Amino acid sequence: MHPPNSFISTSNPESQPDPGGASPQQSPWVTTAQTLAWTILGVVAVDVAINTLFAMPKDLQQQPNALQAYFEYGRSMEGKIRARVKNTPEESAPITTAGWLGDRSVYAGQPTEAKPGDSLLIATYGSSFSMRVGSQIRDNPALQTTVRTIGAPKAPLNWTYAAYQDDRGHHKAQAAVLTLTAFNVAEWSMGGQFNDLPTPFTSPLFSVENGQLERRDPVIFSFEQLSNALWEDPQLWEAYCQQLAQEDPYYNPILFRASWTDHSSLLRLLRRGFSLVINSEHRDLFYNPKTGFRSDSKTIQAVFAVLREFKQVALADGVIPVVYVVNNQGWDTDLFDLLEPILTQEQIPYVSSHTIAPPDDPRGFMADGHLTPEKDAEVGQAIVDLVRSQLPQGSSPLSSR
Repeated sequence: MHPPNSFISTSNPESQPDPGGASPQQSPWVTTAQTLAWTILGVVAVDVAINTLFAMPKDLQQQPNALQAYFEYGRSMEGKIRARVKNTPEESAPITTAGWLGDRSVYAGQPTEAKPGDSLLIATYGSSFSMRVGSQIRDNPALQTTVRTIGAPKAPLNWTYAAYQDDRGHHKAQAAVLTLTAFNVAEWSMGGQFNDLPTPFTSPLFSVENGQLERRDPVIFSFEQLSNALWEDPQLWEAYCQQLAQEDPYYNPILFRASWTDHSSLLRLLRRGFSLVINSEHRDLFYNPKTGFRSDSKTIQAVFAVLREFKQVALADGVIPVVYVVNNQGWDTDLFDLLEPILTQEQIPYVSSHTIAPPDDPRGFMADGHLTPEKDAEVGQAIVDLVRSQLPQGSSPLSSR
């Protein structure tokens, strides 16, 4: 008699091996828990890998690459600032010392009168668009114009006008140029919360109260105060955060305050998505891509008030007020369309970039969104020509481009 063949299956189904390898008695809940555990481990592994591969440079003097910056966008504002601001300017990232109005660092080294051989001193105020035009004027000896360039990265109008106010009486410029850019003309934030990589400098806020333009300064107004608040004086930092919560329309504790979520790249991405929604809601209050800027919004009304006061104060100081309107790519001529009526009504001399670099023509712009150097030079020429036309000895009716 032959022994039973071990490869012959039995008729009892319970004795069949489980092709999945699981015990016949294993609960579905156990299987679900195991799947969930492996999923969590996989997510954690991806999170750790991203944090490792795309960590921000340890050397604060080094600029992050595109992927490093992308995965940093969702970090809290406080987390970003603490990562880049240390006890001294030398230890901190270079951009952290720019734009501080409280310690007058933005005015350091700027000329206070026309240089020998130049017949004109122009003071410019604003973002990098303003600074680039100022450089083109300065580098063109044929213009015979000295430029006092007061600027800061991504500076909105509230910073720009505060810089102009605080610079009064510190120079002998014949003209002052206020630069307004379409992409942030109405994004007024005391702490720059609407930026993915915010500059640490703070800005006063302006609003129209009882028909008057009111200014409110931040409790932290210099690099030294910020560094001290972050690392030495937590009460000052809390006072600043409370001020933002009460006065800054962009403040949101989830987006601003540092927390354990800063350590997760995936949670940072979620926070970044949330910030895009919040900032879009804010922008909807004063801008519609289809219809342009909302002239009845409180911030736009404050923009109008700034322009009126700028003209009045400048003329009282014997200075020619000039407005430079930057129509960024993707914004058509919406900013010019908003400002042209009030600039004409108030007889404020202006230059608008759309006549030199149409916003729908990419040939006038660089990859980073700035005008090409050639277009900046044309704008600079237009500003100088406009200023000279307004000088008392050769004044002419309001001219504009």
